[in-house]
Amino acid sequence: MLHIDQAYKSLLDRGASVEMADKFDDAIELLLELVDYGTNLIPRAYIDSSRDLKAICLLFVQLRQFVAHLDGISTLLTNGAADTANLQLRSVLEMAHNIEWILVSDTEEKIRHLYVANLRRRRQWDRVVIPGTSEAAKHSSVASRLSLTAKQRQEIVDEANRIDTMLASAPFEHHKLQVREVSL
Repeated sequence: MLHIDQAYKSLLDRGASVEMADKFDDAIELLLELVDYGTNLIPRAYIDSSRDLKAICLLFVQLRQFVAHLDGISTLLTNGAADTANLQLRSVLEMAHNIEWILVSDTEEKIRHLYVANLRRRRQWDRVVIPGTSEAAKHSSVASRLSLTAKQRQEIVDEANRIDTMLASAPFEHHKLQVREVSL
């Protein structure tokens, strides 16, 4: 068993990493300017948009995640964590490809699919705390550790039912979901 006094933190060479980061102040400053521009762009673009599901998904989900990852890169680089920043950089690349994929064709349909997937995921986690659902049985160890009031539990049941209603209505009903009302 390795003891803390046997750790070789010099292998990480954090001091040299932070020193190296100082040499890239201009690049980091550019990243920070891009982050500032992005945080300013998102609400302005939304105001000028049709303010529909497409605008919400593209601006407040996709573009916000892109900007958040850029911010993470700047924070990591400032602290000399260039290797870890590579993970964030990959996320930025994936977000850029995802945004391009959404915009290149069938944008409305792709937005609906992403929204339905998000609603399904949310409903699935709601059902973890609703006794008698398959999700509650499957995740009983998680559900048993939660301490919810009757009011909180009812709010979750109501949300799950609202999601079911949304998924059974246009334009989402063609996603062939089975809807079943739940209660406490």
